Amino acid sequence: MWGVIFKNNGEDEYVESQEYFDAPEEVDVMQEEIAPVEEIAPVEEVSAVEEDVLLNIKYYEINDPDGYSNLRDSPGGKILRRVYLGEKFEVFGERERHKKVKLSSGEIGYIHVTRVVESIRQ
Repeated sequence: MWGVIFKNNGEDEYVESQEYFDAPEEVDVMQEEIAPVEEIAPVEEVSAVEEDVLLNIKYYEINDPDGYSNLRDSPGGKILRRVYLGEKFEVFGERERHKKVKLSSGEIGYIHVTRVVESIRQ
């Protein structure tokens, strides 16, 4: 049977993959009935800052006497760019004493744990 499965890519992330896999013959996923979707009332628009507070997103920044820290493609790996004081980012993992971060630009990389602090300006 062809279908979509999710596989671990080795870096604690799951990626979608369309593959052939064995499934019991009695399973017919296409025949399952889908319940009707209830109509949802419109939600008031909120600012990006309000949304971050509602979602409880924590932001971090660097604390480095040089005024910047290196964003790397892997712990101790190739430098992708500098992250400067005041730039906020999210942290979503740690490996080999490096925090895995996502910058506001969407770039993902690693910064050494000694350089990452929680931002006081959430």
